Amino acid sequence: MNRAVIIAGGAVLACVAAVLVVLALGRPPDAALSTSSPASGARMPAAPTAISLTFTAPLAKAHLAVSSAATGGTPVMLDHTVTMPVTIGGAGRYVVAYHVTTMDGSELSGSLPFTISTGAGDRADAALPAPELPELPEEAGGAHRHGELSVLTAAVVAVNAAAGLAVVVLLLRRRPRSPGTP
Repeated sequence: MNRAVIIAGGAVLACVAAVLVVLALGRPPDAALSTSSPASGARMPAAPTAISLTFTAPLAKAHLAVSSAATGGTPVMLDHTVTMPVTIGGAGRYVVAYHVTTMDGSELSGSLPFTISTGAGDRADAALPAPELPELPEEAGGAHRHGELSVLTAAVVAVNAAAGLAVVVLLLRRRPRSPGTP
């Protein structure tokens, strides 16, 4: 077998092994919502005075909104938890919308429905109007989409692919033999 082919094959295997190691060890676990108050889907006899969300990773930035409720200003973050005072008018269905950024740069968004009971039973609560999803401010992440390839990422991938191709071409290139060598 040609020496250049063996070198190129070894280089490819080494690159694949390095990528697999980085993927297996280099990625932190995904952050997630661990608890909320009120809990998702909760039926409550009285309105909460604050919304509290706890995540599995420390937070860097957070935005919260509650449908049909007056919020008490800026959310307060403490390590893994964000809390925001709210004023809710009375019985009804409500939705908490959130968008947070963790310290490692991961972004999470979602919504949690809950119901403030009328006290007249489940049938009366079922007749309550469905809430609209509250709007988060534009700086909360409305200007981007999760999972899309950014221009910067695509450029880095293209440069790395070109560099890898250049290495393979250089390894496979035949060198002229000097006189007297086998």
